Amino acid sequence: MEGRMKIILNGGGNPRTVIFQEDKKSVYEVNRNKITKRIRYLSARFNSFNFTIEFFRSVFLVQHAWMPRHAPKQVGNALKLGMSIPAAFRMALDTWALWVQNTIDTNRTRVFFRTFEPSHWSDQTHRFCNVTRHPMSETEGTDRSLFSDATWEVVKKMTVPVTILHITAMSAFRSDAHVGKWNDNLSIADCSHWCLPGVPDMWNEILLYFLLYQP
Repeated sequence: MEGRMKIILNGGGNPRTVIFQEDKKSVYEVNRNKITKRIRYLSARFNSFNFTIEFFRSVFLVQHAWMPRHAPKQVGNALKLGMSIPAAFRMALDTWALWVQNTIDTNRTRVFFRTFEPSHWSDQTHRFCNVTRHPMSETEGTDRSLFSDATWEVVKKMTVPVTILHITAMSAFRSDAHVGKWNDNLSIADCSHWCLPGVPDMWNEILLYFLLYQP
């Protein structure tokens, strides 16, 4: 085997495997694409180890930015003109809360609701993303969200217990964790998505903690 494998212990004592290749030509993209940080699909072949890593990036919420801010909102069979997005969100929350209270069997089901992620856009136009090199020491107001506040207000009035996973404040410090300009279009900074692994993994860890240790 031409490659060499080395086990390294990081600061937390967790092992990390690093593969060193004697022959760089033995590592290549199967489809002969250039291996970059911006490609959405690649299949990297480590020939010396008879090993292939396939990566595919699929954006699930691609339509979240397509709705104009003042677009009409559908309420039942009617369209409401001029309704703000926070007002529409609050109405949707009230509908959700009513459904939970009328449907959920609390003896069999636990309800979790994650608050909204903070915004690190530098202005209201969402054209300038304030991606920093390191986490911020101050949240500069990004630890609050109209949507997260609305969630708390609705849940407090519910008769069914709901565990809120409050990630807004804790994520507000991580202005360094966005995609920024590491995307397909270098001219547009991305403050909507988070780098993986990273901040979203901690959100999942919180949920896992409640599932395992808070029965």
